[in-house]
Amino acid sequence: MRRWRSESGRPAALARLFAVLAGRLLRAVPLLLCISFLSFAVIQLSPGDSAEVAIRVNGMRPTPELLAETRARLGLDRPFLERYLHWLGQALQGNLGASHTDGKAVTGELAAALPPTLLLAGTAACIVLLCSVPAAMLSACGAGKLPDLLLRGLILLGTSVPAYWAGLLLIWLFAVHWDLLPLGGLDRPKC
Repeated sequence: MRRWRSESGRPAALARLFAVLAGRLLRAVPLLLCISFLSFAVIQLSPGDSAEVAIRVNGMRPTPELLAETRARLGLDRPFLERYLHWLGQALQGNLGASHTDGKAVTGELAAALPPTLLLAGTAACIVLLCSVPAAMLSACGAGKLPDLLLRGLILLGTSVPAYWAGLLLIWLFAVHWDLLPLGGLDRPKC
């Protein structure tokens, strides 16, 4: 029993757990920096001009003077690394900036989208639990029999199909073909 305790009387396993968690958190910082840099680079280097999009969305015709003014206002005329470091500093303070098209704060837009996202994720988790627990019980009770083999085949098919393709097929089936669910928004089911 003595070997499981550290000198201070705390369990050694708890101390090891905190050491492992601290190590993983420290290793996550460079990874998160790399992900943020690559995401920023992909967005900034993607084809199209953010200034032109911002002008066209607001119903104006882009002129060279208006494009230069918009680029300066949005900070798009500064060097790439300077823009990234400015964005990173602001993001670490909780300021994700404003939308280039309508000028709304990104944090406000994310906060508005959070409740429907959580509702969707929670509903999906409930559906998965309601389907997977009985399926697992059926599969366990009849291991190697026809229901088990059919369930395994369905699971293999479900994991093999890309999520975006399955999503499009389910939208088509439930919203277009059967007209049971709305195509978008938070409307109630039609059934």
